[in-house]
Amino acid sequence: MAAGPPSAPDGASMIPLPARLVGGATMALVVVALVSYAIYLGIVGKGANAAVLQVCLGTFGLGVVLVLWDELTDFFDESRP
Repeated sequence: MAAGPPSAPDGASMIPLPARLVGGATMALVVVALVSYAIYLGIVGKGANAAVLQVCLGTFGLGVVLVLWDELTDFFDESRP
């Protein structure tokens, strides 16, 4: 019998890793992907595809949001009395 979707304990994250780590890894992977894509385009001699760049920039933005989210939650947790 299938159980329902997993749920996190109250106030806990569903991701077992810190958001800062996941965001940093996401941004690093996007940079590696864009460098690889640039090398490929240099070898093939074509122009960049706009959809590929949009996906990469959106994914990089997600990484930035995850890092900033973790920083903001740390800031507000420390500022509580």
